[in-house]
Amino acid sequence: MKDKWIGRRIAVATSVIAVMVLCGCGTVQWPPNTETRLSKEAMTMTPEEVKQEVRALYLASRDLIGGDWIEDTDTWDWCRLPNGTGGAHYTLGSFRTGQPLPIPPDELAEKARDLWAKHGHTVTVEHDFTLTPHRYILSDPPWLTGTGPDRRLVRLSIGENLANFIADSRCIPGDSYEIGQAH
Repeated sequence: MKDKWIGRRIAVATSVIAVMVLCGCGTVQWPPNTETRLSKEAMTMTPEEVKQEVRALYLASRDLIGGDWIEDTDTWDWCRLPNGTGGAHYTLGSFRTGQPLPIPPDELAEKARDLWAKHGHTVTVEHDFTLTPHRYILSDPPWLTGTGPDRRLVRLSIGENLANFIADSRCIPGDSYEIGQAH
């Protein structure tokens, strides 16, 4: 009888963990213990500065890869500041698909890694075989570790005939709606 209850408890715990991972509730914060602080730099940056920080990395990545990109997300969203109040962060999403890459995806990802380093993002190239087609991924913070201490997350995925750039800027003080209207 005990074995039956232990088995059920393990099954329930496994199910709960799976649901948390699928809904994003189980996202790991990296680096640890940064949930309640933002850098002094983020707290003093203007909306235009955080937007340009993201756009500069995007434009450099886009120019390296070439092709026709579609910006499908260009907006300001809500984020939480350490004091619990709402802040704002810029979100940019863009992709290119169905177009041959100038060089093989793995070589292009290595060139992108070097380019990102020039923009202050020291990253490694991850190879995700679970996606179809498989992709080479640059991510700051590292792939699948959550957001950075300033809530920033930038990613570039490169696969056969496709590339995808997604970024959330640092979280800064301000109302996302008002900033979005002004910028």
